Amino acid sequence: ATLTVMAHKIAATEGKRVWFISNELPINEVAERFLSRVTGQSLTKIMDNPAIAFKGLQRFWDQGLHNRLLLTEINKECSTDEIEADMEKYVSLHGWKPDVIVLDFMERMKPNLGGYKRDQSWEFMGAIARDLVRFAKRKNVLIWTAAQTNRSGQSAEVILLEHTQASTKHLQEAAAVISLQQVEGDVDGEEQKKVHLKYR
Repeated sequence: ATLTVMAHKIAATEGKRVWFISNELPINEVAERFLSRVTGQSLTKIMDNPAIAFKGLQRFWDQGLHNRLLLTEINKECSTDEIEADMEKYVSLHGWKPDVIVLDFMERMKPNLGGYKRDQSWEFMGAIARDLVRFAKRKNVLIWTAAQTNRSGQSAEVILLEHTQASTKHLQEAAAVISLQQVEGDVDGEEQKKVHLKYR
């Protein structure tokens, strides 16, 4: 959800070309989430009847959003080499190169080079992170992605680096790390408990 918000805001507000790659949710669900973000329509209503999302959508297209936001799906463990190959295809066929890549999400990737084992997560995740950094620098793109917390992070009052799933080696490669957690509590003084996000 956070990556969806970031991708939409960067494209709509900052005017950057954003490529959102889903390696978790199917493309139809990703499209529904973005249509909800763009139009302000309820996601539940769009899921029930996707046609309502197209009411008022034309004005966003007139502003060029469809030229700045590309949504694709990858249904396998992918490497940055595969992402780069896909990017070069879009450049060659359409002359479209992203300024920002939003990748959902890092833990469903694999390193470019063989020899790493997923159960040796310190080196495995570190290799993916290094591949992403090299790719970002070589192609001059900004990359946002996500990783999960471990079980102790699910109930932690404050998210710390020690709550990172499996290892912190991939975080050491990042230029910025934002942590957030979903918590239950009163929102705006309402009695009913709602779920909201807390950022650190």
